[in-house]
Amino acid sequence: MIVLTSTLNPSYSSGVVTYYKRLQDDLQRAGYAVRLVTHDNTPNLARRFLGGLSKVFWSAGWAGEILHNQLDHAAKLYFALRQIPASQVELVHAQDPIAGAMARLAYGKNVPIILTCHFQENPVAEMQAIRPLSPVVEARLVRWNRWLFSKVDQFVFVSQYAYQKSVHLLPAAHHYTIIHDTVSPAPAAPAAAPRPLRITNVGFIEERRNQIHLIRIAHELKQLTNQPIEIWLIGDGPKRAEWQRLAQTLGVGSMVQFLGRQRKPWQLLTESDLYVHLAHNENCPHAIIEAMAASVPVMAIPVGGAIELLPNPKSHLSQSPKADAVSILAVLEGKKRAQLLKEQRAFFLEQLNPDAALTKLLAVYARCKTRSAQQAVPYINTELAYS
Repeated sequence: MIVLTSTLNPSYSSGVVTYYKRLQDDLQRAGYAVRLVTHDNTPNLARRFLGGLSKVFWSAGWAGEILHNQLDHAAKLYFALRQIPASQVELVHAQDPIAGAMARLAYGKNVPIILTCHFQENPVAEMQAIRPLSPVVEARLVRWNRWLFSKVDQFVFVSQYAYQKSVHLLPAAHHYTIIHDTVSPAPAAPAAAPRPLRITNVGFIEERRNQIHLIRIAHELKQLTNQPIEIWLIGDGPKRAEWQRLAQTLGVGSMVQFLGRQRKPWQLLTESDLYVHLAHNENCPHAIIEAMAASVPVMAIPVGGAIELLPNPKSHLSQSPKADAVSILAVLEGKKRAQLLKEQRAFFLEQLNPDAALTKLLAVYARCKTRSAQQAVPYINTELAYS
């Protein structure tokens, strides 16, 4: 049996959950017995005991909150994993470092542990982004995460960028492979009735996603052309109200439409002429892959893992609203859009093929099952696989 495990429950809205649900389906279709283990599987007695400890940690402020969250996630998952006898487990594919380490404690040294690293940079940096950490707390989190990572046999990163940002936390001798996220190609959208040119962006409305830049681009586009253009911002978040007011102030309130959270955002994406991705950093932007799958051309700021998905400089933006408005207009109004779409579609079909990606992941499983971390000759696997 393959055990997929995560600290995120299936009901949680996250790309990690989307990933492991799709992986579970793919593995089962391939004939594997698969069991998903999350906090939902924690025994009630353990859950009640851990709940009683929470007040002690939360009274210690931000550092106590961090400690509580980490230990609570770890303990709940450990007890959940222990519900399955180690003799029934062929391999564990964890979706976060805590899940990987708890699987090692639950099942011992004989069960191979694979970890897919979904974080944007690394776990410590993500906590720093939420709230600044004192040097003491940061040092302890670094030690904690190094211990978590030391329990894993094989790492799968979703981008080279994420690996480079995390390598200082990994054991000196480690095994890793790059497997990008992917989605199945979407059916071609029906021919649209005459309408304004449409630009879309999908994601949480927040500073890191940087949708404010697209609002400023809209202001520049309005000065550059009389061509009707509309911009759809699909998603919700803490900056939505503020940036809606900014759009009104810049005179583009009717041009920039905040559509909020959608049950099927990717269906709206297929109705677009251009997808624009503006995040300051992201390990493997799922929205870019979704746009490619929907045959919608993409332009993005070339940072983080985005540049690995968009190697052609023609698709890059500069973070200057005026310069980016000129570049976007050139794509929307000319032959460049068709050429960009052709190149990106070819890249998607060749490099982001879901079937090939599953084959490469199964090869990782096979390698991991035929060696133990204690017996393996240390190596670093730099083969790039795209999934």
